[in-house]
Amino acid sequence: MDGVLAYISLRAKTQEKPTLKQVETFIKEGKFEEAVSTSSTLLEDNPKNVDILTLRGNAYYRSGKSSLAYQDWRRILQLVKPPKGKDAGLFYNEVGYGPTIAYYDKRAQEDPEPKAWASYNKSTIWLLQNFIKEALEESSVCIREGEKSRFRHFVFGRAFYNRGVVKHNLGMLDDAISDYESGISIIRRLGGDYSPAVFNLELAKDQKQGKIGNPNILLKKDGSPYIPFEGLIVPGDTTTTSYVPLFYRNLPGLEMRGGRLRWIYEHK
Repeated sequence: MDGVLAYISLRAKTQEKPTLKQVETFIKEGKFEEAVSTSSTLLEDNPKNVDILTLRGNAYYRSGKSSLAYQDWRRILQLVKPPKGKDAGLFYNEVGYGPTIAYYDKRAQEDPEPKAWASYNKSTIWLLQNFIKEALEESSVCIREGEKSRFRHFVFGRAFYNRGVVKHNLGMLDDAISDYESGISIIRRLGGDYSPAVFNLELAKDQKQGKIGNPNILLKKDGSPYIPFEGLIVPGDTTTTSYVPLFYRNLPGLEMRGGRLRWIYEHK
């Protein structure tokens, strides 16, 4: 009996400790409780480890425990600060989407114009992470706050574009077309690049007429997030570079030419 207990004890001691890679795998597989448990174990020895806190926050959020997620993400804002001269939003974006959201949440508590900026940035981050409800909510907040404060910057138009992408993804083509057209008008007037909205607008109009199938804009076929932007030549314009989801390369009428995605679909 003593030999059996000794064997069990020795085996327990030699078992591998949990790793950050395991946490990442659990999140990728949708095993959020396991991700939280494993990351919490890791934090016992490294309570200030930003990578672990970021992943645990992500796992909390994806499991529906947003308040706990924000606790971890806000903790990161206390632990690491952007170096002098570096944009804080870009700095935290290198850490992870969660701390970036927490940072812009903090900015959103300021006066109305920064709130519109913050909401636009949050809508973009949520969009890239495939959080549809959050992207829709924040783009709408940016539009509402921008109208109240008379926010005049081309990102105000991009908020319409973000909301249009969400509605496009949900199959709400009339609403998407309206948002794309509003975004194009504002961005053109204020001097930004409106070509992504031009592409999506043309696609939505064609889809409405039944010319092309409705793509799932935000997800790859396996359900994972895509790297969202790829160079494209805008229809009818040989000089403007636009940016569109990689998923579009799977649509009929699109093909790669010379390393660039070109729109060759006939618009009638």
